[in-house]
Amino acid sequence: MTEYIRKLLIDNKDLIDQGNFEEVYNRSRIGFRPELTTIFKHCNIDPFTDARKIFEYAYYEYEEDQIDVDSSVEYIDSNAFRSAHVDTINLPASVITINPRAFFDCKVSHVNFVDNGQQLRILDDAFCKCKNLETLNLPSNCKVISDFAFEDSGLRNFNLPQNLEFLGAYAFQKTGLLEITIPKTIQLIGNAPFRDCYSLRKIYCPESLKTTTMFRSLISGLNEYTVIEWYWTMNKQVSDVIINNQDLINNNEFQELYSRLHDTSYSKELTEILLRAGI
Repeated sequence: MTEYIRKLLIDNKDLIDQGNFEEVYNRSRIGFRPELTTIFKHCNIDPFTDARKIFEYAYYEYEEDQIDVDSSVEYIDSNAFRSAHVDTINLPASVITINPRAFFDCKVSHVNFVDNGQQLRILDDAFCKCKNLETLNLPSNCKVISDFAFEDSGLRNFNLPQNLEFLGAYAFQKTGLLEITIPKTIQLIGNAPFRDCYSLRKIYCPESLKTTTMFRSLISGLNEYTVIEWYWTMNKQVSDVIINNQDLINNNEFQELYSRLHDTSYSKELTEILLRAGI
């Protein structure tokens, strides 16, 4: 990282005031600093062209309506967008890791990912205290949401990625989530991921979670009004239930159910149709 910054400074020396150049060059040995972002912006220098990483504090307290992250970026470093004032941030499919506190206290409303099946890890406190956050569409193949990742953020309507494997402790603590579906791919749940979520009214869980220690972690810290509803994850079992109760199900809904048995994203709707039929 440091060599990249120092080379960038040298290559653009003519654009930077001499006093500023000497100061930031001497300080570049300790990494990317907020002062560098201000100077680069003033000189119309893009510090991230063809870079694989958005460096630490790159957009610290940065103000912009929209940021379109370059398609070469794979890593977003700690504190990269800390305390930035941005309405929309568009992230490319190339991003595979969002490091701890990358968006800490960022005043962003909308974060959009391009989903092309890439794996993604969201590490500790990544979006913690993003109180303005309204919409976030994570890639379906996001595997990891770590501890405190979205604690005290503004999220209300949000879908967990359908291939999520790890949900960290206190990941959504103190958010305004209304309901959530735990995907059947989940392998590990940290303690109390939805602690103090007082607006959370419903959690849809795969039946396979019932007898696991993960379920105890999931319900730890839930408010008393949160309801757990179960959905099936075994296609053969669901198929048998639907066929055996065909007469009880609206014909149009039956056709829809049967045609989408293998669609794992349809589990919640499937459960609701069966419940309406008294099954």
